[in-house]
Amino acid sequence: METDPEMIPPVSKGRDLARVGAWLQVGLVIGMVMTVGGMVRAFRLVGAAEVADPAKLSAAIGEVLIYIMVGVVMSLVGAVLMLVAVYSSGYRAQWLFWMLLGLGVVYALAFPVGTVVGAVLIITALAKNQELLAEPRKPQVRQRLG
Repeated sequence: METDPEMIPPVSKGRDLARVGAWLQVGLVIGMVMTVGGMVRAFRLVGAAEVADPAKLSAAIGEVLIYIMVGVVMSLVGAVLMLVAVYSSGYRAQWLFWMLLGLGVVYALAFPVGTVVGAVLIITALAKNQELLAEPRKPQVRQRLG
């Protein structure tokens, strides 16, 4: 028996894109944690000073916001990679459905850009739910005669 490569759907590329996209979502969490830690540090710096200097506080807050910006960019790139995996590569998996739906709800809360991205993720998950939640197809095997 021999597996015909033409009969196996090319899901490897899509699976890899979806996995990288899912892992990039961790960037948002790391960015948020770093931002909160940086804000605490910034306010401690101002609180320790005898005279509160608004310029120092704003500089410290501006520096801290870079963390969240990097996290958001990483997360958005991850969301795009997951959408590419669904639409271009045709990758289908149950975990991807739930990931798209969950991220869509979380993103939808971040108005205005997040709401648009969240809506796209939710619409994709709901539009492709039959395909994403279906059992994976097994590769078809051809038998050689003779």
